[in-house]
Amino acid sequence: MENIILKIKELIDLYKADFKRIDSEERYKWIAVKHFQDNWDIDAPDFAEMLSRAFAKHVNLLDSGVARPLGVMVFFAKREPENVRGLFRTLYDESLQLDGRIDDFTSGVDQFVAKMKQEDANWKSSFQDQHAVSVYLTFRYPEKYYIYKYSILKIIAPLFGFESTSDRLASYTQICDAIHDVAITDEILISLSHDRLDDDCYQDNDNRLLAMDIAYFTYRHQQAKEEAKKLAAQPAIVQDFKKWLEHPTRKNGKPYDYKTVKVYLQFIEAHAKKLVPPFEGNVNLFSYDTSTDFSPVYKMLSEIIVAGNNQVNGAFPKVLRLYEQFLKEQEQPVSQIEQALTYPVVSHDIYNRKKFLEEVFLTAENYDDLINQLIRKKNLILAGAPGVGKTFAAKRLAYSLIGEKTSERICFAQFHQSYGYEDFVMGYRPKDNGFQMADGVFYSFCNEARKDPDNDWFFIIDEINRGNISKIFGELLMLIESGVAPI
Repeated sequence: MENIILKIKELIDLYKADFKRIDSEERYKWIAVKHFQDNWDIDAPDFAEMLSRAFAKHVNLLDSGVARPLGVMVFFAKREPENVRGLFRTLYDESLQLDGRIDDFTSGVDQFVAKMKQEDANWKSSFQDQHAVSVYLTFRYPEKYYIYKYSILKIIAPLFGFESTSDRLASYTQICDAIHDVAITDEILISLSHDRLDDDCYQDNDNRLLAMDIAYFTYRHQQAKEEAKKLAAQPAIVQDFKKWLEHPTRKNGKPYDYKTVKVYLQFIEAHAKKLVPPFEGNVNLFSYDTSTDFSPVYKMLSEIIVAGNNQVNGAFPKVLRLYEQFLKEQEQPVSQIEQALTYPVVSHDIYNRKKFLEEVFLTAENYDDLINQLIRKKNLILAGAPGVGKTFAAKRLAYSLIGEKTSERICFAQFHQSYGYEDFVMGYRPKDNGFQMADGVFYSFCNEARKDPDNDWFFIIDEINRGNISKIFGELLMLIESGVAPI
C-alpha cells in the first residue's frame, strides 16, 4: 500500500506542475455538474426538456463518437416521460442497492429500444452502459461517485497494482478512492483546486471530481509515455516528422494537436495499403525518406485517389502533401531568421463572453440564452431585419465558444434560390466533356471536423431563408435536431 501512496503522490506532483493547462481544458467538468445541480428537477412537468437542459453542458462526458446515450434518453422521455422519470427516480434512490438500481435502469431502457427496433430497424443500441450510468450518478451525487471509463481503468489499474475484477465500476471506484485519500492530504493541491472554482463551478467540497480528474490525468500521462516508447523505436524520420508537425507555426500559427499528430503518423505508416493493388510500392511511406523518392510516389497516390476506385480517409491527401513539404524542407536547411520569415507566427485574439458583449449589441442574458441553446440544440437561427448584425453576431458566438477570434474551425456558406444538394453535400458536376462526383462545402467541412473530435466546429449559413431547404439538405433534414434521431 505504501508503494501505491508514493506513486499517487508522484502523479499528483506532475498534476500540480501542469495545473494551468489542466484547468483550462478540464474545468468544464465542474461547470457541467453545477449546471446539472441547478437544473435537475425530477418532478418537472416537461421531463424531456428538463433532462436535456440539465445535461446540456456535459460536452463530451456523455455522448462520444457514435454513442449517444443522452440522445436516446431524451427521445425516450419525449415518447414515455413517466417511464423515464421512474427510471431516474429509482436510479437516484440511495436507499436501494447500487447494482439493482443500475440493472433496473439499463433493462428499462433496453425494453424501450427493443420496442423501437420493431418500428425502425436503424435502432442499434441504448448506449446505457456503465460509463453513461456513472455520469448520471456523478452529476446527481458528485460527493460520492466518479465518472467511469473502461479505457482509463485498463491503463491505470496495473500502474497502481490493482487487480481488475469482473465488477469494473467497483474497481474503478476503488482506485479513485485511493487517489482521493492521498489528494486530500496535499494542502497545495486542494488550495489550487478550490481557488479556481468560481460561481459557475460545482464547489467539490469532498474533492471527488478532483480525484477523478487526477485519474484521467494519469491515464493521459501513461498514454503519452507509451506513445513516446513506440516513437523511440521508430526510424529517425518518423520522430523528425512528428516534431515538424508540432512546430508552433505549422497550422496557421498553431501546432497540430496530440491526436492529429498521432493519426497523421499512422497514415504515413500504413494508410497507403488501402490503395493496393493499383499502388504497388511500399505501403509504409516513411520508407521514402527523401523528396526525390517520395514525390513520384505522392503523384502516383494522388492519381489513384482522384480516380476514386479506393476508399481512403479524407485527410490522407493532406497528410501526403504535408509529408512532401516536410521532406523538401529537411533537405533545404534555413537559419532561424529565415524560418521565422517563412513561417510567421499568426497571433489570434483571445475571445470570450466579455469580448462578445463589448462588440455585439446584446445583453449578457441574451448571450447566455443563445449559448445554452446552441450547446443543447447544436443549431441556432437568428432572425431579424436586414442589416441588424445577425451574421456579425453569429461569427462572434462561434468565436466565444472557440475561445479566440479565428476562422480555423468555422465555415461560411450563403444560400440562394439556385443553391442545391450538389453544392452543399455532394453531387455530379460538369468536368471536361462529362460529369464527376464532387464533395460539397458541408461534406468537406464535416470531414475536416471529424479529424478534430476534441474541439467544436461551427458551420454558419447566411440567408438560410432564401434557399430551398428540402432541396439543399435532402435526407439530412431529419438529422439536424440534436439528440432526436437514433443512431
